[in-house]
This record gives sequence, C-alpha cells and structure tokens, in this order.
Amino acid sequence: MIRFESPADLRNVGLLYLEHEHHPNDYFLYTPETRRVRRLPESFVDNDIYGIDPEFLGFGVARNEPTKIRSMKIERIEGRNAFRLAESALSPNPRFEERVTWIDAESFIPLRTEHILNGRTVLVAQTREIVLVRGIATPRHVSFEMPVKGRQVELYVEEVDYQGEIPKDVFWTLSLMKTHREK
Repeated sequence: MIRFESPADLRNVGLLYLEHEHHPNDYFLYTPETRRVRRLPESFVDNDIYGIDPEFLGFGVARNEPTKIRSMKIERIEGRNAFRLAESALSPNPRFEERVTWIDAESFIPLRTEHILNGRTVLVAQTREIVLVRGIATPRHVSFEMPVKGRQVELYVEEVDYQGEIPKDVFWTLSLMKTHREK
C-alpha cells in the first residue's frame, strides 16, 4: 500500500495492490474527498501516475511484460556493483521493446531502468538514494524522466512502515471481499 503526502492534489490518496497467483490482480484507490474506495481496472498499471511508472514501484511485477533476456553482466553504476540486465519484449506492448535494468548487486534494488520503444528511450527511472529501514534496503528518492515527452518527476519517500497494518477505516471493503470469499 502507498499513501501519498504530496503533491497537494494527491495528499492522503491511498493505492493498494493485491497480487493473486491464478486470477487477475486487484487494484484499489482511496480518495479522501469522497472517503471511498474504488477498484481500478487492471489496465491501470499500463499508465503512468504523474509520470511515475507503477511497475518500477512494484505494482506491475505480477503482470510484467514477458521478456527474453539478451544479456546479463556485472558493471559499476553510481559507484556500486550492479547486474546489467538487457531484455527484449516477447510481444508488442505500449511500454517497451527493449528494457535495460541495472540491479544493485547488494540489495537487488533497481538502480536504473531504461525503456526503449521504436528505437528511442521513452523512460529512465533512476534510484538516487537508498536507506535502511528496519534493516531493509529501501529506495528513498527516485527520479523518472520521459525524454520524448520532456517530462521529469522526482519521487521522495518520507516514511516506510514494513510492519504496519493496512488501515481498516480506509480499505474496509477488503475485509468484505475476504468474508465473501470464505463463504
């Protein structure tokens, strides 16, 4: 679950992603103005939120585009040892034909990801700062650049709680769904 503090028009907006193994994943959005939760279509993860790629944040992992690994080698990036993973999409998709990701060899956090579509770099996501939260390496500052559109977004994570519970007063519909499934 992610809760936004800024920009102002996203303050207290909540986004919840539930991964399911053998059926479609669930995406829920809480908006404080309406105090309501609504289910989002799975196509939600195909679109950027304010220029931020939900896949990079972990929301697209379960439905990530199938790829073929072209190469993997060890390189240094930003003073860190990293695995450079080059992939090609197996089928046409709106995100990329090729993807290159530098994965930190120590924490396995993606340090940089480049999406290439029609021979042009369409997205560059770069982890600028990593901190330890309860002993877990956590991205704190990530920049997203869309060179073709001339857009750039900076994402700062102020707080991460790996042990906190999902607030029942916000996502109470989930317990209703769970009760319905148990019946």
